[in-house]
Amino acid sequence: MLAAANVEQVRSELVLLFDYIQKMKGELAALRRMNGPKFESFDRMADQLDAITEATASATDTILSTVEEIGAKAEELRGVVPEEGKPILDRVDELIGTAFEACSFQDITGQRISKIVHSMQYIDDRVSAMAALWGDDHLREVAGDEEEIDPDQALLNGPALAGEGVSQDEIDKMFD
Repeated sequence: MLAAANVEQVRSELVLLFDYIQKMKGELAALRRMNGPKFESFDRMADQLDAITEATASATDTILSTVEEIGAKAEELRGVVPEEGKPILDRVDELIGTAFEACSFQDITGQRISKIVHSMQYIDDRVSAMAALWGDDHLREVAGDEEEIDPDQALLNGPALAGEGVSQDEIDKMFD
């Protein structure tokens, strides 16, 4: 049999645990209210990060192919440039090498962003599982009043993902 002091300690710990769970439910309810029932914002964040990875890869490919072409043109000049111009072409070759080395950031950036996306998907899965356990009705009760959204902040969506938003062609047509 538990002593009175032990019973009181267990009761105290249970109250703390209950309070913590209630706080977690409130946070989860606020997340669902802000982001919708399926936590679309996690998906949107992952889409934005994927778009960053794609744009970075595309820009890096453009930079690398441009630098390769500069190298080829510099090599063509070697045959026609006087001897005193050769050190300039040697320096161009060095700078080309530096540009190639600098473009390695793209691979590292892609790997890091991929880790972030996987972490976000893990969090999304765990939060969705907790929400399913407690149920939407219970979370709506816990959520309480909705927070007021700043109208200016609601307009800030950032650049549209590929296939979303208004295309540059559509904007040009509006001004014609």
